[in-house]
Amino acid sequence: MEDFFHAYVIGGHKEDAKAFVNSFLEKFGVVHDNSITTSEHVIFTIDHVRELRHWQQLVSQNGEKIYIAYISFITNEAQNALLKTLEEPVPHTHIIIAIPKPEMLLPTLLSRVQVIIPEKSERSGSQKIKDFLKLSIADKLEFVKKLTEKGDDEYASAEVREKAVAFFDDLEHYFAENISEVNSKNIEKVESILKLKKYLYSPAASTKSILETVVLSL
Repeated sequence: MEDFFHAYVIGGHKEDAKAFVNSFLEKFGVVHDNSITTSEHVIFTIDHVRELRHWQQLVSQNGEKIYIAYISFITNEAQNALLKTLEEPVPHTHIIIAIPKPEMLLPTLLSRVQVIIPEKSERSGSQKIKDFLKLSIADKLEFVKKLTEKGDDEYASAEVREKAVAFFDDLEHYFAENISEVNSKNIEKVESILKLKKYLYSPAASTKSILETVVLSL
């Protein structure tokens, strides 16, 4: 059996990551008890890294500890702080970070972990996109308005971006499933639309403007 590495990054949707982590831990004979600490964060900050370091110093009853963090977005400051934590692993501690897109993380951070992308589960996303594409421009813009109407604070903004990323993922999956319907004339348009997703990871970018651009391009 492979060794249980000190740090992993799990990519993909949160639901897929949770299902994978459960089966992954079972492979190493890990049971869900007080040796496992689980947290969820819309934005993972440097304060959360400090909490993680404090957790590392706590003594576990059975000697092995696992910290699982489900993260939507992570600040650059937190990534830089996390680097030191991963460079100096504490014996008998294991860190699992689940994040939608591992490429959001610094290359130096990724080089210190094992990256795993679980298989996607079956979802109703394709049907939702199919229904969305049938809407009028006005109704599509109304959809964008409702999706992005949350508050302006950073946590609400990050939650909106997470939903926007999920929308892009469903859109990408839909086009992949129906590639035969994408003819040579609009394949470049589809590619340009999907490329807009990368801008969702920029804090300065407007999620609403990105989605409106998508709507007007479809």
